[in-house]
Amino acid sequence: MEREEGGFGAVLRAHRSRAGLTQRELASRSGVSLRAIRYLEQNRVARPRRDSLRRLAEALELPDAVAAAWACGDFRLPPDQLSIGVLGPLTVTRDGVPLDLGPAKQRCLFALLALRAGEVVDRAEIIDVLWGDRPPASCSNLVHTYVSGLRKVLEPERGGPFAPALHSSYGGYRLDAADLDLARFDDLARRARASRFAEPQVALALFAQALREWRGPVLAGLPPNLRAHPVALAVSSRRLATAFDYADTALAAGEGARAVGELQELAGEEPWHEGLSARLMLALAASGQQAAALALFAEVRQRLADELGVEPGAELRAAHLRVVRGELGCGEVVPAQLPADVDGFAGRAGYLARLDEFAPATVLHGRAGVGKSALAVHWAHRVRVRFPDGQLYVNLRGYTRDPVRPLDVLTRFLRALGVPPDGVPVELEEAAHLYRTRLANRAVLVVLDNAADSEQVCPLLPGTATCLVTSRDRLSAGPGARRIRLDVLEQAEAHRLLAGMLGEERLAAEPAAVRELVTACDQLPLALRLAGANLLAAPGSGVAAYNAAVRAHGRLRELEDRHDAVRSAFDLSYARLDPRARRLFRLLSLVPADFPGPAAVALLGDAGGRRVLTRLVSANLVAEPLTGRFRLHDLLRGYAAERAVEEEGEAALEAALSRLREDGLGEPEIKPEPVRDAGLVHWHQVR
Repeated sequence: MEREEGGFGAVLRAHRSRAGLTQRELASRSGVSLRAIRYLEQNRVARPRRDSLRRLAEALELPDAVAAAWACGDFRLPPDQLSIGVLGPLTVTRDGVPLDLGPAKQRCLFALLALRAGEVVDRAEIIDVLWGDRPPASCSNLVHTYVSGLRKVLEPERGGPFAPALHSSYGGYRLDAADLDLARFDDLARRARASRFAEPQVALALFAQALREWRGPVLAGLPPNLRAHPVALAVSSRRLATAFDYADTALAAGEGARAVGELQELAGEEPWHEGLSARLMLALAASGQQAAALALFAEVRQRLADELGVEPGAELRAAHLRVVRGELGCGEVVPAQLPADVDGFAGRAGYLARLDEFAPATVLHGRAGVGKSALAVHWAHRVRVRFPDGQLYVNLRGYTRDPVRPLDVLTRFLRALGVPPDGVPVELEEAAHLYRTRLANRAVLVVLDNAADSEQVCPLLPGTATCLVTSRDRLSAGPGARRIRLDVLEQAEAHRLLAGMLGEERLAAEPAAVRELVTACDQLPLALRLAGANLLAAPGSGVAAYNAAVRAHGRLRELEDRHDAVRSAFDLSYARLDPRARRLFRLLSLVPADFPGPAAVALLGDAGGRRVLTRLVSANLVAEPLTGRFRLHDLLRGYAAERAVEEEGEAALEAALSRLREDGLGEPEIKPEPVRDAGLVHWHQVR
């Protein structure tokens, strides 16, 4: 009997897996945006559009009967679809019937592929996991034998219309799984984080549902070398981070009791994690179990003394003090303002290690496009558990004509820290005093992105909290602050960035051309990402052909400065857009660097603006750091402004500005003014 688990997302993943396509490849074939396909596979679209369903069915070459069923809203998984579980003991079932995966090493191979579902796992990694540093001489043949054995179990009728695929790829293997507990967990956790402040009750339900996907430690019962694999450890850390967010949200909503069960289960598996014990103490106390909370502190303190000879750390001591004083934090606001982590972040290990070393304030400075914001946001996510009292973030827009005023930032931060609107001072000095008072003795991270100068930053320095500033200049950030100059990517890091976008196979086919591309892009992450997006849009095109196009653009425009590569990448990305996407890109120079989705509708003057905006996001020309909030890099914004000056008439620009004003998205009497900066024309808003 057919089953309906997973909604349309699972159905689409199953058909895409059968076709052997990535999400990007399906987007290219169907004309449906990459973001839309991601949303569909995550079941974030309640009613998929018929036109999109038709185009997806055609791209997947589905039978007419299946396409017709989709059009009628009939989305069902095929009966032979596998269900895979890695969040606990390894499980594989078909229609609820467990499958025997064979001998131990064959099971371990499947577990590794399931952990990395959708990715190619190379043979060297497989051999290392299965045999460590003493593989037998016949190890390659044994891997092939295990893969053949798995195929007999997983695909008893190979070539069937819905059979899950275990693919052989260049140098390795890839397992495509449409029904995987890890994928469900990640999706639920992401949705919970997106709603935790606007709808905390919804977020709590989603967090609880996500954590219920776990049946124990990752791949429990399998050999230690597999459970200690970096991917398995990373999955375990995601469980811990989600449990922390669940607890923090529950405590802030005055419902700490809801998190007690999940935290107790995790505490049994992570007895040495003080942050976990601290949250469990607070949750117990918030649920009326102060005695149990104090007993837990005594137990953890004794364990640390007996086993390690140390006293509890600051976080655990602070939680103990709050329990003793009865300051349980019910209703206390825990801000979490970081933008989304950078997709496909590569390299920077040395810089991350330097940032890990404690300093009250750090200024991360470097040239435009070198990746300062990306590194800052990635590091902030990486160490988020060190700042359980919250993370504050602001883009200061220091390199536009409308930088954010310090008082506006303080107002925003104080509101995020729980100060009511009528309690926020209107004077800068008073607001700064209250801000530092609110942050005193709290483990909060403050990220001040794209700062213009010390005058803008000084009122925002948090005193006792940790602060990270990004800027193009070596500005001062108070006594004890350190400065770290960020340079371009190293060759190997740049290669990994491109490999994450294009796949190692494609790069391995043209190693010399890849090195030339990295050099041509000046090893700048911004230029490399745009080059990668251009190559993704043309899967049949080689890297050498792209290099030739870059050189041709450079010669035609007679550019002679260091921005040649960046400008050429901009030109080629812009050229492959359809006319409406080009026009929206140009008009986005009229809005602030960070803008809401409705701005696209207002600029184009029709409801299709959001769909056009998703095409710009897919092209890496616009980022979506927070759900519903979009960002244009300042160099891209300047390029868009130049294009607007060249291709839009004054009447068209005024009309777009009028629509922005009518929708409450633009300031009155804004006019364009070209300004030359750093070799590129920037166009800014001036009143």
